[in-house]
Amino acid sequence: MIGLLKYRQGFTLSHLIELLEKETGDSFDMINNQEQKIAMQLEALKINQLYLSPLFIHPDDMERIPIEVLSNIPLKIDEETGPGFSAEMIHWLKENVSLQNPTTPLFIQKKYENNHLGVILFEEKQENNNEFKMGRGNHQHLDSRMMKLEVSIDDMNPEFYGFLFEELFRLGANDVYVEQVIMKKNRPASVLHVLCQEEKKEEIISFLFRETTTLGVRYTPYSVYRLEREFIPISTPWGEATIKIGKMHGKVVQISPEYDQCVAIAKEKKLPLKLIYDTIKQLGYQSYE
Repeated sequence: MIGLLKYRQGFTLSHLIELLEKETGDSFDMINNQEQKIAMQLEALKINQLYLSPLFIHPDDMERIPIEVLSNIPLKIDEETGPGFSAEMIHWLKENVSLQNPTTPLFIQKKYENNHLGVILFEEKQENNNEFKMGRGNHQHLDSRMMKLEVSIDDMNPEFYGFLFEELFRLGANDVYVEQVIMKKNRPASVLHVLCQEEKKEEIISFLFRETTTLGVRYTPYSVYRLEREFIPISTPWGEATIKIGKMHGKVVQISPEYDQCVAIAKEKKLPLKLIYDTIKQLGYQSYE
């Protein structure tokens, strides 16, 4: 299990101990050291890692806590988060809590909370890429480690977009698209959108500054709810073809043919692409009726 810390105001080690003690039913009175007591409580609850990202901190706490204590922490100043963090608490967080998001899909199991903070428990599951490619599917999950990057461009050769798309996908972007807009002074322009994993953000930002004419890159944390997906072979009038199915809570809600296969069949059989695509899609739905 892993735990994600959530809080409404700055909290202390005592607040965390109080919360965990309520759930374990054991106060571990024989242990006087607060940090050791928390470690024992986490072990009793089978929580092997705590996460907190980013750390929302009140401006009053920023003024009180030495800058060296706050260094190398992903911080966000937030007046709505009540003050209450101490330098000792921040130090404990740096030493014992991961300040980066988990890298694997998470499945919520339970939530503990009191007046100060909460711990959301997740089961961590590893995706098997080989199984995904073989058609056994990946699990329905919430991917909370996504970033959306945007750049507004009004002075770049539009012929460059083909190269940009190709390179962005090569760098690991999940999706890339362009939106037409009207900017200040009524200038027509384009907004290039890139969706990527959080760990790819810096590399892609560097690429955008090198290869476009933009002077700034906007980025926003995104969460993506992903359906369980499977790749299934089916029989068609033109031989075997693959469909991609999307499941929600075990029920098929999406079916789509593989575009590249449809194009190959259309070229080989000299038939309209839309006929191939629609026929395979219909056969896919019929197989799940």
